[in-house]
Amino acid sequence: MILDYIDPRVQYARLMDCRVDLKYHKTYVSVVDEMIVDGKLDKMKLSYDENRNMYLGFNLNPELLVYEDASQESVELSMVKDKLRMYTEFLTREGIIDYVTMSHDRVRNVDYYGYILKIEFDYKYFTKKHWYYGIGYFSTLAVVALVACITAIIAYI
Repeated sequence: MILDYIDPRVQYARLMDCRVDLKYHKTYVSVVDEMIVDGKLDKMKLSYDENRNMYLGFNLNPELLVYEDASQESVELSMVKDKLRMYTEFLTREGIIDYVTMSHDRVRNVDYYGYILKIEFDYKYFTKKHWYYGIGYFSTLAVVALVACITAIIAYI
């Protein structure tokens, strides 16, 4: 609703929710950095990027190509589910399962036939839009209050 954009209570609540998400993200990054240093990601054959998103690519059996498309997809998804279960246990042991979301993409071309699993931080509330709007909102309120105080002091003198 449009009134949510001008209600200071709603903006304050959004900023606090964003702050909580950023705190959890900091914890997530520190755990992933620790796993990188300890070599746990290499042992699990997970690659990562600068945002600490983790990736796993796995090849499916070429025998799956003989199935029809409808049954092939269900067989593929059961194989993906088995891989997800293994990495879910790993992330649970590391203590970050509550902070992540997993997604998968199918890769099928002449050279490669498989899936890529992406494990990334799950932002529940944080969006750049809410973060910047909230900071700008309260900065504007502070400037308006400051100008009003200065105007009142000048009028009093």
